[in-house]
Amino acid sequence: MPEAVKRRAMALYRERKQARLWHDYGPTLAAEELAEQHGVSMSRETLRKWLIETKLWRARRARYGELLQWDTNELDWLKGRGEKLYLIGMIEDAKSPGWFGGPASTIWSGCRWVVASG
Repeated sequence: MPEAVKRRAMALYRERKQARLWHDYGPTLAAEELAEQHGVSMSRETLRKWLIETKLWRARRARYGELLQWDTNELDWLKGRGEKLYLIGMIEDAKSPGWFGGPASTIWSGCRWVVASG
């Protein structure tokens, strides 16, 4: 792919990101928009590689456990008919999201295991 295409794609991406037009666009959507709106075509993987090289996008973590984020939801799921249950959404950057649900003792044991095995 010509260097001029790379420079134009990076300039457009940087400009649109700074203008908050593409502040949440990843390589897949940005590649589609570059092709449709600006006539600059490349695969999403090529764009991902270029964005990583120019520090506009960070590569996914290489190993499981490098970045683990979670959010919890504590509700009275059983309407007072049993122990309190929790729903936890976990995202591990190198892999894919996972959802866990159950009593607190089970959930926190599982979380400790995920962290320890990472």
